[in-house]
Amino acid sequence: MEYFEEINSFWGIYITNIGEAKDNEVTIKISQAINGDLIPKEYSIRFESYASYAVINEIYTNTDSNDYEEWVGRLFCIYSKSNYLDYIRKDANAEGYHNFERQLKHYAFYCLNHIVHVATFNEPVITKN
Repeated sequence: MEYFEEINSFWGIYITNIGEAKDNEVTIKISQAINGDLIPKEYSIRFESYASYAVINEIYTNTDSNDYEEWVGRLFCIYSKSNYLDYIRKDANAEGYHNFERQLKHYAFYCLNHIVHVATFNEPVITKN
């Protein structure tokens, strides 16, 4: 996925905007956290559809080690197995609603001040601003 490694190479990221432009579409805008007078790199991550998304204040994050969850990434993570996916599968019946050939995925953005979780069947479209 384009920009995945680049975003994960930063020491931190901020959410600058999150919103729904159309029904069942969410766009998350993030910015590189920097020190000094440098101009931060900015990205738009658009999910063309989603089963669920949540924004959590970072102070409520569970920092306990979790051997159950499986993911790749550090700031921008892609989970194949997570507590959030289990919750959405149980609470929203998302996989029952969609065709079973597609797998629900969990994307997470670990930003300074916020954490954003998105459960979706589609890979996001990422553009660098």
